[in-house]
Amino acid sequence: MSSERAISNLELPENEPLRWLFGSVLKKRATLEIWDCTPLRFLQENGNLVIRLYWNEVICEYRDSLDNPADAPKKVDDELNSESELFDQALHDFMGEIICTRHLRRQGYEKCRVQLRLPKSSTPDFYVQTAEDGSWVPVEFKNLRTTRSADAVLRDAFVERSGSRRGEGMNVALVNNPPYFLNEQEADSLRNWAMHLKLESGVHQFALSDGGTVTVRLDMGKGDLREERYISDFELDSGVLEGLYKKAKRVIEESIRTKSVMRERGKSIAVLRWCVPNEALLWSRFLSSELQRRLRAEYRAVDAGLEIHVFTDWDHQEDKLT
Repeated sequence: MSSERAISNLELPENEPLRWLFGSVLKKRATLEIWDCTPLRFLQENGNLVIRLYWNEVICEYRDSLDNPADAPKKVDDELNSESELFDQALHDFMGEIICTRHLRRQGYEKCRVQLRLPKSSTPDFYVQTAEDGSWVPVEFKNLRTTRSADAVLRDAFVERSGSRRGEGMNVALVNNPPYFLNEQEADSLRNWAMHLKLESGVHQFALSDGGTVTVRLDMGKGDLREERYISDFELDSGVLEGLYKKAKRVIEESIRTKSVMRERGKSIAVLRWCVPNEALLWSRFLSSELQRRLRAEYRAVDAGLEIHVFTDWDHQEDKLT
């Protein structure tokens, strides 16, 4: 697989939106020894056509909604480092911001304005225009990453330690209820703990960074590891929402603390894109709606000007393709 073929296909007319926004950084990326990233993969001859069409469509809509479209490629060149090991993640984060504008358009904010970074100044991610009076409102966008459940992380770790596909000889009861949703760093920490846990029968606990506790009960030598559980196995109670709420609140508080524009008088918008783990897909729309309702209720009492939105890629099925 060659990056040259991808760059050649980038020049095709149907890829003009992608070339307009990301062309400069993708061409730089393609010259590196390790050039792999999502667009350069789907631009291959055998690349994913559906995702390529989707990215072009979303970027085209984004450009049409912009008050200052010429600044969008400048923002990409300023914020994305083509040589970074985290380039693909940063690229997806930028696409998340674009999908965020799509979500807000569906809420009545038809026009957007790109905000470039300013030296020694705190700036929002972008602005949207209100339909009421045409004023421009600052928007802060964040990804709420919860890519794994604690159950799935622990199961994988204990199966690996057992040396068998079914986890023979390691009867592990995952007694935390409801399941916790973890970001990548939390999942790595939990896995490391499980991989080094002394294998003795009894109850063992791992403390999460948000104050929650993952509890497992080992009953060594008595059967196989239990089958992986899913959120649908439980009665959906406030505990599931509580874990998400703590993570979401930390993200919002960090934005308010670090972005002075979010503390100024007047209206501002905070948007969270919840990256849903597979175990939670069944309840994702309900959970995101409840999370938004609770966050809005709390912050309305503190800051009437702060408007909070929570959405998932599964709220709009086509947006799951990034």
